[in-house]
Amino acid sequence: MWKIENKKNDEFLLEFEKLVIRPIFKIILDLKRLELESEKPLNINEEQLWKYTNTYKDQSLEVQKLISNLMKKKVSKIVLFDLVAKIVQEEGLLDLLKLYRLYINQNNKVHQKCYSLEIKNIPETFKILFNQFYYTAFFDNVDIWALIGKGEFTRKTFHENFKKENKIMVCPYCDIDTTISISNNSVEHFLPKSKFPFLSMNAMNLIPSCTACNKSYEGKGETTLSPITMPYNEQIGDSIEFKIDYLNGRITLNSDKNINILNYVKLLKLKERYSQLNVYIAVDSKMESLYSTLSQSPQLIGKRMYEYIELQKNSGLTFIVKNNIYEYLRYRKYLNTQKKNYKK
Repeated sequence: MWKIENKKNDEFLLEFEKLVIRPIFKIILDLKRLELESEKPLNINEEQLWKYTNTYKDQSLEVQKLISNLMKKKVSKIVLFDLVAKIVQEEGLLDLLKLYRLYINQNNKVHQKCYSLEIKNIPETFKILFNQFYYTAFFDNVDIWALIGKGEFTRKTFHENFKKENKIMVCPYCDIDTTISISNNSVEHFLPKSKFPFLSMNAMNLIPSCTACNKSYEGKGETTLSPITMPYNEQIGDSIEFKIDYLNGRITLNSDKNINILNYVKLLKLKERYSQLNVYIAVDSKMESLYSTLSQSPQLIGKRMYEYIELQKNSGLTFIVKNNIYEYLRYRKYLNTQKKNYKK
């Protein structure tokens, strides 16, 4: 719901793309060309075969050292170069070129903040390469980042960079749960890596979210909807209408005027989550606390009141409070009148 940025983490992951992802993809293409030229299957037993490629030769000594180090890495008993060789053996050159163009196209679109992408069939080998090697094993590998030379980068650093940049300690997806505790933080893929593996290392597809938003039974899980917006595009919470039924203790959401926002609300199951009694209790408690403050600080009424509410954003539920504060003030005035009449 909150409009956010991820510039610092994007700098790190763009460097990873420049020095790791693109060179290895091009080495795969070079190896396929070498195989076609030799008219015989790739000899994977030949030591450090990647060094024969033009892509490798064109790199600096530092990058060559990085690539050679990575090619020997093992994940789940699979050596990276063995996986690369398997890709070369199983895929045709035209198919590999199409996959490379798809990788470039999808990442460019996400960097342009377009998230309404079509799901494409990606070979299982590439899913292993991007999800198991790059994201799971390499994302916060200290030794790899030392070779990249960009500085320390871990999942913890990712969260710290994001929070420092956005000054936010609440889940930007839902504005319900706080993300102060490390255990309530997930590096969440907006477009799921199971369906969009080429975006698994794109910072503009990664958001630190609360645990609930990352679960299929409570949040978005692996689901996708299109067309759609997301927090890197706009402050979605300002475009959602929240209604509070104080008598029945229920909250409803309305966003039917905009299909992009409607799909976002559906994806995160926000109508169901906000309708829960515990959310109403939390909202009511926050409203009561705010009412107490406003009663003693008349100077906060008006524009300053909304500024004050936004300053409390790291406790969550800011948008529903902003959307309903005047209604709550009238509600409290009604309750106070009823109490006075009862006493008479």
